[in-house]
Amino acid sequence: MVDLGANPQQSQTELTLKTRFLALSLMLVLAFSVTAFARSEFSGKVVRVADGDTITVLVPGNQQEKVRLYGIDCPEKGQAFGQKARRFTADRVAGRNVTVSVLDTDRYGRAVGVVKTEDGRILNQELLANGYAWLYTRYCTASFCSEWQAQEMRAKKAKAGLWADRRQWSRGIGGRQTGEDDNPQVSRVYR
Repeated sequence: MVDLGANPQQSQTELTLKTRFLALSLMLVLAFSVTAFARSEFSGKVVRVADGDTITVLVPGNQQEKVRLYGIDCPEKGQAFGQKARRFTADRVAGRNVTVSVLDTDRYGRAVGVVKTEDGRILNQELLANGYAWLYTRYCTASFCSEWQAQEMRAKKAKAGLWADRRQWSRGIGGRQTGEDDNPQVSRVYR
């Protein structure tokens, strides 16, 4: 409603300020939305494989992005199959381009995501299917996790990779060799 007794110049100034404020607000919302969208997926060249479930991707702008593979856990370097899991990952992605769909960020600031190779394969799923990773049932909550669980079960049944001999891998509970089946209380958290 227009106040007929108001100064027309003052009303025009208020309108201009409101318009500028709305335009600035819209620009900020769009800027944050574009940043969030850009962060949800990125592509680049894998320049480092730290272990089976952690890689470093060189992204545009010559920046390195550490990526923790979503929904899985590979044995550590000192554990049985730790080096084999690392080698499996390196054979598939080292020096190659990948696309990372970011689903989370871990407590170390690493992107936690699903890694797709140039040939369209999902690295996370390949590690499970070949027996070089456990499914993180506590954290793998996406719709595709049930398929990943089925892949892990097939690998386990086929005694592939770390499932070949359960006594050869450890989750490190009190120095005792153990598997998830032996102790369902094993806590799996992103490292």
